[in-house]
Amino acid sequence: MPRNPLHALLLNKYYVDEIYDALIVNPAYRLYVWCARVFDLRVIDGIVNGVGSMVVAWARSLRRVQTGFVMNYALTMLLGALAVVAFLLARAPR
Repeated sequence: MPRNPLHALLLNKYYVDEIYDALIVNPAYRLYVWCARVFDLRVIDGIVNGVGSMVVAWARSLRRVQTGFVMNYALTMLLGALAVVAFLLARAPR
């Protein structure tokens, strides 16, 4: 039991731990909690879930193109080759 204010000050180590907790530890802890609850869940997880949704949407649209008929694939390759040749001819110096 402290006998006077100076004795209480010395017993509590000049209140350095309490000041450190109030100025450094507690604000840092609140920042970490905010990052974990808000930034991580909304921003990081939002980006990851958004990329996943984009891939699923892209795969759904590609599913219509993949018919399984070889004739369709051959026609697509022919059209692609013609597009490449047309592009190269358009770029050719005159």
